Amino acid sequence: MTVSEITEEVEAPAADERPVARLQLIVAGLFLVFGVLGLLIISIQLVSPGFLGGVGFLSYGRMLPNAMSDVVNGWLVLGSIAAAFAIVPRVTGVPLARPTTAMAALGLTTLGYLTGGLAVLFGGSEGRYLLELPLWADAIVLLGLVAAARVVSATAGKGRDLAAPAWFFVAAMWWLVLLHIVGNIPGVAGVNSAILTAFYRAGLVGMFFAIAGLGIVAYLIPAETGATAPGNRQLTRLGFWSLAFVWAWTAPRFLVFSPAPDWYETIGTMFSIGLVVPALIVLADIAVTMRGSWERAFASVPLKFALAGAGMFALAVIVNLFQSLRSVGGVVQFTEWMSAYDWLLFLGAFSFWLFAFGYHELARHTGSVAVRAATWHLRLSTIGLALALGSMWVAGLQQGLYWVGAANAQEALPVGDGAIGFVAPLAAHHVVRVVGIGLYLVGALVFLGVLLRRGASVAPIGELPDVAAETPDESPAEEETVEEDMFEDIITVGPMRRRRVTIGAVSLFAVSFLFVGFFPMLEGDHSTPTLLADQARDYEGQAAEGRRIYLAEGCWYCHTQQVRTAVTDVGLGGASLPGDYAYEVPALFGEQRMGPDLMHVAERDADAGALAAHLADPQASKSWSTMPSYDYLSDADMSDLVAYLGTLED
Repeated sequence: MTVSEITEEVEAPAADERPVARLQLIVAGLFLVFGVLGLLIISIQLVSPGFLGGVGFLSYGRMLPNAMSDVVNGWLVLGSIAAAFAIVPRVTGVPLARPTTAMAALGLTTLGYLTGGLAVLFGGSEGRYLLELPLWADAIVLLGLVAAARVVSATAGKGRDLAAPAWFFVAAMWWLVLLHIVGNIPGVAGVNSAILTAFYRAGLVGMFFAIAGLGIVAYLIPAETGATAPGNRQLTRLGFWSLAFVWAWTAPRFLVFSPAPDWYETIGTMFSIGLVVPALIVLADIAVTMRGSWERAFASVPLKFALAGAGMFALAVIVNLFQSLRSVGGVVQFTEWMSAYDWLLFLGAFSFWLFAFGYHELARHTGSVAVRAATWHLRLSTIGLALALGSMWVAGLQQGLYWVGAANAQEALPVGDGAIGFVAPLAAHHVVRVVGIGLYLVGALVFLGVLLRRGASVAPIGELPDVAAETPDESPAEEETVEEDMFEDIITVGPMRRRRVTIGAVSLFAVSFLFVGFFPMLEGDHSTPTLLADQARDYEGQAAEGRRIYLAEGCWYCHTQQVRTAVTDVGLGGASLPGDYAYEVPALFGEQRMGPDLMHVAERDADAGALAAHLADPQASKSWSTMPSYDYLSDADMSDLVAYLGTLED
């Protein structure tokens, strides 16, 4: 069945004006499709490095950050704001405040993400994961985020008692603004830039996406089941505050075995283990809200998406825990496990919660649910994501265990020709990944088609089976109701006001940033250059321009510049020290090792001519390489890039 056949069940939209929330959701859906398409293209390039080769803006290192920005910023951020614009007015019983400001917020954020993403495609990357957009684009986005946060806060109202979804969104919006500000502080050098990036990554997941997504779930369960919305339970509050706080403190887990302080890494491990507790509280809160309504969950497509997202959310917490442990991180860090964790959250849990909201929103506008299309979407997305993630996890284990074996044997180090041992065997896994992300893209197209055509051909909302009416014995139902009410009395407290939520959110953010972001950056050895930094890492002239090209081409996504004190890095050269990066803005620790580590590459490959030839045609000398060709670079740019790589010595 084709995408057009699946969406034939929906009718064209009426001529009435669309609310800003729905328009924003459509814009977000467009970003999703382009982002997933970009991920499909780069996945194909891992199988066939020459695919769309010879064009700079279509190269792997430029497409990857643009695709992730489309998914994370364009889809998830804009989609979550759309959910806030729709849900907060409903749970407060008032119209959306300042609709003109809301429309301006949509325009500014869309402009910033779109133009910033294009700038990255054409070589303007800032060189920090999820923070690649140029500073001018970040400024445009910030204006839009502040405007959106003000709209949500104004809608929540001054002095009004708020239901849980409302204060989830109020806090999430201001946390997003604060994260955007501190994450984009310019000029931060060395290890400190990595610490700042790690805090932003953890905060974005735990303080914004998780909180906004749980706000959607808290709204959807009573809205879809027809049950009375629960009060502000103590369980809900405990899960809300603890999840945001603890997840922010897991930031150091991204820097396991890095030149960052050991005490800092220990904090990340401790809080990654502790994150299991607030996650269990959140899941228990969802289960309490679903009491007596589980039968209806199987008849509601939005709830199927929401509960599937909750399952992926729980799995992500476990994966985060494992990756924070040194014993595990030494093996899977810098492998495809890093990308798999992001995909599990961004394409999995958080996207599924937004899909649930999207189908619910469609039903509110049309009076019916596009069940057939939504069911196909759920199947395609779930199967596709399972294939992609499964292939990445298996590939990551295979890759990391090879490094351990190579280090112990000391026969074929994972550099130069020795890299064949952890690159060539992954080819089959990359094919499975292509199939998986391809299925996910088809599902995304189905979702966008439903959004654009805005109709359905199935039973209107409210015609779900009446489970209570089918129960032959009323006595157990009555006993269950009484028991549930007693349980509610135990865990229910008074509602919250906007002022209390805002002050609490800002205070929590300030404490988290001070201890996990700011104080670790005060370590003296972070800014004290080592002999290596003074002799080889204070770039000038050709080397400085070559580093800019290295950053713009996204080489740091596939090559690390960090020798860890782990068994997998034995033989790669001297272990990296904080002062080695004192002059670098930002420090290019790297994300994955899809190729060898380059911290001391000049010690191994000193022939500039051979290096330039390899950059122009990697498969000529290493047929198994997944590295793209950089033959589109000018002679001057190629010379500068080679000059920069020549400075990376021990």
